[in-house]
Amino acid sequence: MAGWATEDDAKNYLKALENRDKADNKQVIYKVTGAPCVKVLGNRLVVQRLSGVVTESKVDKVEEAIGLTTVSITANPYDERTL
Repeated sequence: MAGWATEDDAKNYLKALENRDKADNKQVIYKVTGAPCVKVLGNRLVVQRLSGVVTESKVDKVEEAIGLTTVSITANPYDERTL
């Protein structure tokens, strides 16, 4: 999974992708903490084998107008066993 280093970077990217042609378009930001990741291209993060627990899911009134949901996830410890 690839994502942005900060929540602001993710929101700014979603603004660039806005699709005003469809009224029911929804956007979701997954805010993950504790995942082992690699930083690439300055503000991008990449993680492999992401698993975790959803700790919060919210839609702020301001963000409800644009259809943005933020889901917070706490990553499980990385399991390095071979398959």
